[in-house]
Amino acid sequence: MFEMFVQMFSISHGYGFCSCDEYSKVFFRVEDFHKQDHTEPQPILGEKVLVSQIKEVGRNPKSFSVKRLQTPILVEAEVQSFDSVKGWGFASCYLGTYFIHKSEFVDSFIPVIGSKVSFYSGKKKGKNRGCYITRSDK
Repeated sequence: MFEMFVQMFSISHGYGFCSCDEYSKVFFRVEDFHKQDHTEPQPILGEKVLVSQIKEVGRNPKSFSVKRLQTPILVEAEVQSFDSVKGWGFASCYLGTYFIHKSEFVDSFIPVIGSKVSFYSGKKKGKNRGCYITRSDK
């Protein structure tokens, strides 16, 4: 068993990759991801997971068991900036400033400066990133 971090996850394709010092990329399917509770979201970028049942298959090793170790943190933040052409911006909350990207939006919308959004606290390349972003005020 290895403690790893979720490096990438595609909701639409249902797969992702984890990494650690021993493995640079381990492939997993959404079916092999185990949440602590059924109400929790799918894998979150940067979250620590416990990976086991690793088999050498194809280009990257594959895991048949990826377990969430902690309950994800859902936060509400205020949009500080958003470029609708580029599809990204920033939102701030008590935990800090988060990068928000349209690829993480659960629903199709364009955030307005000063509006509220909710998301799970994630990390990508060591920086805060909002995951599974929804509107808080409608």
